[in-house]
This record gives sequence, C-alpha cells and structure tokens, in this order.
Amino acid sequence: MREIKELSKLIDDEIDAACEYVEAAAKAEDEGLKTLYIELATAELGHVDRLHAKAKSTIERAKADKTVEIPTGMRDIWEWEHERVICKVAKIKSKLETVRAM
Repeated sequence: MREIKELSKLIDDEIDAACEYVEAAAKAEDEGLKTLYIELATAELGHVDRLHAKAKSTIERAKADKTVEIPTGMRDIWEWEHERVICKVAKIKSKLETVRAM
C-alpha cells in the first residue's frame, strides 16, 4: 500500500499549504491579497478532497479484492488517518469562513 502512504503524505502537504494561506489571509490588510489567499486556500482544500477520494477508492478496491489480505494494522492506520484528515479539513474550513467574514 505504498500508494496510500504517498497519498497521505501529499494530503498532509496540501493541508499545510491551506493552513498557511488561511493564516496569511487573516493577516492581510490588502483586500485583493486577502481574496487571493482565500482562493488559494480553497484550491488546496480541493486538492485534499481529490487526493482523499483517491485514497478511499484505492482502499475500497483493495477491500473488494478477495485475493489480497489487508493487515488489520494497516486498516487501523487508515481509519486513524481518514479521521485526522476530516478533522483538520473541518478546522481549516471553519477558519476560512471566519476570515471571509472579517
């Protein structure tokens, strides 16, 4: 499941970038710059969604393949990772809405 490992790393990178853009938007005094940062954060969250969807479909495909045994530990790690991503994205979206309202 090297694919899942790589996807998880890329998801983290996109989440980090979205956080940076939201923080920059919150500090921006120029409205145009603030708007740009918000747009970039939103784009990064779109990337997270696409990568996360691919990871989920890869996991589901592996589960459906009865010739492959997925170790319990690997399933547990994915469940933890999946919940972590959902939580982080929710926090970023909340911050993004706060910044938009400023």
